[in-house]
Amino acid sequence: MDFFSNIAVYISLILAAAVTRNLSGLAYLVENRRRVTWEWSFVAWGLTFVFFFAAGWWNLVSGWRLLHAYSISQFFFVILQPLLAYVVVALWFPRFTPKGQIDLKAHLDQVRSWVYPVAAIYVLLYPVNEVILLASKGEPVATGLDWPQVIATVAIAALVWAGAVVRRVQYDRFLVVAVTVLFVFIYAFLA
Repeated sequence: MDFFSNIAVYISLILAAAVTRNLSGLAYLVENRRRVTWEWSFVAWGLTFVFFFAAGWWNLVSGWRLLHAYSISQFFFVILQPLLAYVVVALWFPRFTPKGQIDLKAHLDQVRSWVYPVAAIYVLLYPVNEVILLASKGEPVATGLDWPQVIATVAIAALVWAGAVVRRVQYDRFLVVAVTVLFVFIYAFLA
């Protein structure tokens, strides 16, 4: 196995843990549905995370596999995005408790000041990843970047970061729809 294959396995393990935590959180809510005060945007985000993490894995693996030499700083950068993915879902879903009501709106209010900024940083790492990758290959950054994709990605990150400040469920509902539409737009038309 070549060096990057080892890195790809490490990335995959971290993201697999994040996806497992995410899907376990969704399953826990379904299993305890009688105790849950539901908020559809909360569940929609949980489903959206799975696609974000798959796209993140694809971007990291497809881009970085082309390099032939890696530094420790590049390695740390590459694993940063999967680690942030895990932090997002670890914060997102409430702790599993044997009894008591699970209020998803109240939980979101408790974690929003952390989860939205961490998710925004996760999203911003997409274009940063491209810049570092282009620079590592000696290619010009200004002409090598897909600028419409960078602009859409920065727009997603700004919308998500605002979720930490705008403490209204209406914004959470708008946010998950807007981010999902932009995400689909990026991968359907810009990727």
